[in-house]
Amino acid sequence: MYLSELSKTMAEQPDATRLTESLVRPCRLTVMIFGSLLFGFFAVGRQFISTFYGAAKVEAWNYTLIILVPVFINMTDAVVISVLDVTNKRLARSLVLLGATVANIILTILLMRIWGIYGAVIATAFSLVLEIIIMNLYYQRVLKIQVLYLFREAYRGLLPFQFIAGTAVFFLAKLITSPLLSLLIGGVLYLVLSLGMIGLFGLNEQETNRIKGMIGKFTSRKKNSV
Repeated sequence: MYLSELSKTMAEQPDATRLTESLVRPCRLTVMIFGSLLFGFFAVGRQFISTFYGAAKVEAWNYTLIILVPVFINMTDAVVISVLDVTNKRLARSLVLLGATVANIILTILLMRIWGIYGAVIATAFSLVLEIIIMNLYYQRVLKIQVLYLFREAYRGLLPFQFIAGTAVFFLAKLITSPLLSLLIGGVLYLVLSLGMIGLFGLNEQETNRIKGMIGKFTSRKKNSV
């Protein structure tokens, strides 16, 4: 979605600061979407699994969370892949993915003998963490992207409130004995809490102005249609 915009930015040969700044907005959008999925699943994932797959499958919640955390971190700056495409440096990522896959296979075989299914899940999570570390070092040194700054700005005002809302709903949803009701009430409550806190305290000035502009356009269209 941001490939054309990034292509224009890269054509102007931006310095490290400008390139990093151009990546903040899509990274924050990713955190908004995938962070909501991660902490929403943390809050009411057990109820979701119990409702649709049965209480016997609830342990899958543990496996999923172990993998979802590194997946979320990996997705945070996934937009940088578009920079690799523009600069014709996608091969580096392919090699890293190949190495992570081989590591995953070897670790899965070894750890499953010790911890069973948990061993396979941990092996996958470790491989993802390995990929995250190597690729972000590559982004920092080769593409000159300020990775730590990018992650900090991507999470600022979003991740803390998603975590607070997810943790609060996790405990509150436990008070409801019916898995379906717990899922429905907890899911709605999570969205209200997280989006409410983010809307009031988490959005930066640019995002606030953009939302106000969208509301203004919608309101004006509604008035014109009337």
